[in-house]
Order: sequence, then C-alpha cells, then structure tokens
Amino acid sequence: MKRLMQFIIWFVVPLLGIIVILLCLTGPFSSVVYHPVLPQQKQRLIIGNSHPECAFLEGEEWPWINLGKSGECFFYSCPKAKWLIENNPQIHEVWIDISPNQLMPHMHDWIHDEEHTQRAFLSYAHIMSLAWNFQAFVQFQRATMSTKLVQMQRILGVMVNSNWEQNREDLKWGEYKNLVGNKNPFDSGDHALDSLQPDDENWEALKSFCEWAINHQIEVHAVVCPQYGKDAPVETEKKVFAFCQSKKLAVTQYHVIHFPSSEKGFFYDASHLNHKGALVYSGLIKDLCDSLAHQ
Repeated sequence: MKRLMQFIIWFVVPLLGIIVILLCLTGPFSSVVYHPVLPQQKQRLIIGNSHPECAFLEGEEWPWINLGKSGECFFYSCPKAKWLIENNPQIHEVWIDISPNQLMPHMHDWIHDEEHTQRAFLSYAHIMSLAWNFQAFVQFQRATMSTKLVQMQRILGVMVNSNWEQNREDLKWGEYKNLVGNKNPFDSGDHALDSLQPDDENWEALKSFCEWAINHQIEVHAVVCPQYGKDAPVETEKKVFAFCQSKKLAVTQYHVIHFPSSEKGFFYDASHLNHKGALVYSGLIKDLCDSLAHQ
C-alpha cells in the first residue's frame, strides 16, 4: 500500500498535472491563458520580412513592436498582426514594409515550401504568452521536428535571457550586426522590380488585412526599407507604391523616407541595414510618427 501511494504521488499526480496543463494550453480552455498582451506604450506594429526586422530597433524607447522576421511573407505576418490588434486595443497604427521581393511569384514557395514553414511561428516570448508559443509548437503540423526544435530554442533563449532586446538583436543580425558592406558582391540587391507579379495568396493576405485594418480605424502606413546605392527619393519606392495604388491597396499613407542610402557604413549587405543604419532609420521613422501625431 505504501509503495502504491508513493507511485501515485511521484508519478500519477505529476502526470495528471501535465495533462491538465496541456488541455488548458491547447484545448477548449485555452482562451483563459491565451492572451498576447503588449506594453501600453507600444501603439504601433511593424510587419514584414528581414528588411524591417533589421531596420527598426527595439526596446522601451521605441514606440513600436517590430514583428519583422526573416523570410516571412504577408500570408503569415498579416494574420499575426490582426491577432495582436484584436487583443491590444491601444494599437492604432500598422507600418508595413512592402519589399519588392514580397511582390513576386516566388512567394508561393515561401508559403507552401517545407523550408519556409517556420515563418508561421512567433518567437517573441517577450510579448507573447507561453501558451501561444506552445500552441504554435504543437499545432503547426506542417513544420518538421527540426524546425520546431529551432523555434523552441529561440523561445527558451528569450525566456531565459531577461534582456530580450539583446537576444532579438542576436537573432536578427547575428555576426552581421556591425558588418559594413563587405559581403561579395555588394550591389543593388533584389532585381524584383523587373516584374511585379505578386503571388495571389500573399497579395490577397496583404489586401484583406489592410482593408480590415482601415475598417477598424487602424491607420496603415507603407514604407520600403532602404537598399544600398539608391538615393532618396528611391525609384524602388516609387515603383512599388505606384503598383500598390494601381491595385487599390487600402493604405492610409505611403512614405518615401529620405535615408542616406549611398552611405555604405549603414548596411551589411545591399538589402539590410546594420545596427548603425538601423539607429538612423529608426530615428527618422520615430520623428515621422511624432510629426503625424501632431497633425
């Protein structure tokens, strides 16, 4: 009898506890613990791929949450932003980086190819509840186990390291944080402007989200993050914005940012800012946000 009681205490009770936790996280009661709460001062969202991820600094001094993520297309980032807005009524603006490569047919592979399934995950434990990250880990069936393990490593890394800003910098730049444009070749980068033919699913995700945001009194601002060697106003921005306007994308305002794109020291390659460049660009966007708020 004593051994039975010891077995129940040491094995059955913990097992039942784990089962209850799993049910709460993934079952019909998940809504009880499934709330992504952002700090009240964070009233703007940044979405897009690695371009805005490397261009917008994070931390308490910046009035936004940067959800940009390497390789992420609008098919994933727009539902992510919508979900956050629905749970955080203080958000009143979304800033979208419309990189030229987002408007290309190869986005179909970014949505459906196994290599890119990790793009649906949120690895931002500093703003997400553990419940959300756990649900993403167990429910996203198309992801391989190796992909899930990489995501879990990122989640645990942010949770263990209380200085999440530094952790995010390591994720977004890695060894390129202070690299100065010496990757070979260091040219104009994307040639996506040769033909703007967006993947239907990716474009529809962006279009539907913008319409939804405008209908819910959320301002939608569009930018194109800097590319090396293109002086402002950038021809890339003009062509991308003209395309979006021709397709009647619901955007509150398009912004041509006068960034010193010919300054090699601000880039680690042709399409991505290093930390020094991000500091300059983030300052320009913050000043723009402040000026818009006083209009």
